[in-house]
Amino acid sequence: MQSFKNIVTRNHTFVDKTLLVAEFLEDNASIVLVLHPRRFGKSVNLSMLRDFFYIPIAPDSKECRESLFKDSNIMTQRRDLVDEHFCKYPVIYIDLKVMQ
Repeated sequence: MQSFKNIVTRNHTFVDKTLLVAEFLEDNASIVLVLHPRRFGKSVNLSMLRDFFYIPIAPDSKECRESLFKDSNIMTQRRDLVDEHFCKYPVIYIDLKVMQ
C-alpha cells in the first residue's frame, strides 16, 4: 500500500503522521527534500500531503477528502491549519513508480 487514501478506506493499520502537514506549513522553507531509506513511508506521506492540499475535482469532493482525515491528528489538534489550508491548492503529483 503506497496510497494514503487506500490505506484509510480499506481499514489498514496506519501510524498517524498527519501532523507532518503542520511541519511543512510551519517550516517556511522554499524547497523541501524528503529523504528516507527504502520502504520507510515516503510515498504514503507524499500522497497524504497531496490528499490534504489539492483542490478536489469531480467526482472527488471536499467532503470525501474530509472523511479520509476525520479522526486524524491534524483534524483534532490543528484545526486552524485545516481551516486555512485544506483542499485549497493546485498540486502537481508525479509518481515515477508507475512510469515504465
